[in-house]
Amino acid sequence: MTTLSQPTVFDTAWSREAGILGNLLRNAGRPRTSVSIGRPMVALEEVVDEARSADWDGYGARPVAPDVACYARALLRALPADWRSKVEIGADPDGEIVFEWSVSPRWILTMTINRHGQIAYSGLFGPSQVNGLELFDGELPSSVASAVGRVANHKALA
Repeated sequence: MTTLSQPTVFDTAWSREAGILGNLLRNAGRPRTSVSIGRPMVALEEVVDEARSADWDGYGARPVAPDVACYARALLRALPADWRSKVEIGADPDGEIVFEWSVSPRWILTMTINRHGQIAYSGLFGPSQVNGLELFDGELPSSVASAVGRVANHKALA
């Protein structure tokens, strides 16, 4: 048996999250229909690199773990190209990756992805608000897609 054909820890996953992460890792190198991901992926890699160690912010922040980075890359690839071009990417002190679309102080969406593949999102769209928690399995959940589309397609971002 060669190294490439040996089972990985994800093949005998103990949790649903480990199985999803294993699928994301196996599919990471496969091309997607839209390849215009350069600038946002470079930004994500810079954030991951800067937040790789504990206390990266000087205030006790947790490092961004490799599994969080893997989920963040897959989430970025799952976004339509026109939405990716408008996102700001950062790290949260709890070790999560943050994606943010901002039109104005009252028209904004923030979402984070954690090491379990959970997307937490919160948006303010003028007088309306939306928030939720969804499991990311490689496809953008419809509630998250709706929120991102709402802010990314807003006329002020165009």
